[in-house]
Amino acid sequence: MPPFAQSTPHGVGQYKRIYKRSMLAKPKPWRAIPLMTLSYLFLFGLLSISVLNFVHIHRCLHPEKSFSGPSIMRGLASRSRRPPSIDSVKGKPPEISACLIVMDDNHFLIEWLAYHYHTANLRHLIITSDPHSRTSPSKILDRWKDRINIQEWNETNFLPSNFDEQVENKSFDEKNNKVLQNHRVRQANFNLECLKEFKRQKSGWTLLIDTDEYLIPREDPSKNLTKAVTPIVADILGALHIPAGFNKIYSPCIPINREQFSTRKSSDEKVQARVAPGFDGMDFQTMRWRNYGTSEMVWIDTKFDKACGIARDIPNKIMIDLGQVTLEELYSDKNTGNPHSPLDICDKNVFSKLKQTPFVLHHYMGTPEQWFYRSNDKRGVGFRGAKYDDMNERFGMKESDAIRPWLTDFVALIGNDEASRLLEGVGKLEPLPGSGSKANIKRDNSNNTYEVGDLVAVNFAGEGKWYEGEIYSSYSNNFYSVFFEDCSQEIATFADRMLPINKSVLAASFLPDRIE
Repeated sequence: MPPFAQSTPHGVGQYKRIYKRSMLAKPKPWRAIPLMTLSYLFLFGLLSISVLNFVHIHRCLHPEKSFSGPSIMRGLASRSRRPPSIDSVKGKPPEISACLIVMDDNHFLIEWLAYHYHTANLRHLIITSDPHSRTSPSKILDRWKDRINIQEWNETNFLPSNFDEQVENKSFDEKNNKVLQNHRVRQANFNLECLKEFKRQKSGWTLLIDTDEYLIPREDPSKNLTKAVTPIVADILGALHIPAGFNKIYSPCIPINREQFSTRKSSDEKVQARVAPGFDGMDFQTMRWRNYGTSEMVWIDTKFDKACGIARDIPNKIMIDLGQVTLEELYSDKNTGNPHSPLDICDKNVFSKLKQTPFVLHHYMGTPEQWFYRSNDKRGVGFRGAKYDDMNERFGMKESDAIRPWLTDFVALIGNDEASRLLEGVGKLEPLPGSGSKANIKRDNSNNTYEVGDLVAVNFAGEGKWYEGEIYSSYSNNFYSVFFEDCSQEIATFADRMLPINKSVLAASFLPDRIE
């Protein structure tokens, strides 16, 4: 059976505590203590718990307010393991670090830097450009070097001597697959070397996200219209507390749900709401796009005599507290460097429904011009077109303005002139060498090989394993989405990975050799 690429895996471990009571138990020493003394001790314990709960809740709800003098929570913190980036004495918020790979997305990078500098206290960045990039981020990064500690890496900083061998070991006999695996192996090496470098620098919380993703504390979108200020990520991280002796119970990896935003249009009034004077909301991903998520499952009757639901759960990203990770753990051979679960100690279930996680990533696509600007994507232009169409078709049923206040806050904090300098060119596409600022992308499905409802044999993910599937969606340039017999699915695969079949052929002798 094919992997459950869009399913939530089961088998989450559950723990039980079994308490046994002997009918012939011996008298306990505490029974000799006077009843009045026990009552006083009980009341004192209740009072202590109430005070601790009040202090903890107050700090979480009002992070901008601090207690004078050494608070109870600070006292507890001194006896527990806290991320090294948190100064428990001076009360400084933790400084966030990030590992970032860019490729022809300066129009996004400008906003991404300003946003995370302001809302996540981003102060350390290691960044590298894809070798196929036609633009450079250096001039944009230069604007921030007096505010953010930035290291701009090239391949000599992170690629091992056996890089080509690593790529060969992961490649399959599939068109363009070696190019894609080259990218993924390169990405994995960068992520792991970046984490090691930040660990040597004694960094704490570190992000592995992209320039089209914006970190924000989770909150109820239905209440966001009353919010005047964007919640600050660092305030929540600063309030996290791990009791002494329990460090190993808590994972240093925080999975972050991603909310996919569509490019459904909002009114000019809504786009410009709360945008700082002198700026245009249409230039900002966080201002222009307000629609996200799906409202309900869509069910399709298949030729497998069952109805399958179209799900669009996108894999989580990760935030890692390097203060709880040893350098030896970062050198483990089991680490993959995958941005969804880079370390062996991180959760492998990257599709879990983590609605209780404290953070979410707003994931934006941008305009068609911005989306196809990166025309040399390793997965191919056709794949990008199919993904763009699919996500706009499936997402955008809800609205959120939770992120909007950040820009006004940012401008008010650093001043309009400085904000204008840092945000110059936001959302604007640079001319590409020899092609201007627009990629010449042909989008046409009139000549597609297959139609919706066709039964096909699918080379799942190009890995050489074939499964029976039914096409339920068709896109331009011969790309399709497919249901398999168990209702798992592959999104935006292409005709070169398919063979036509029909019900009468399913019993043919050659199929067991091709389809599992």
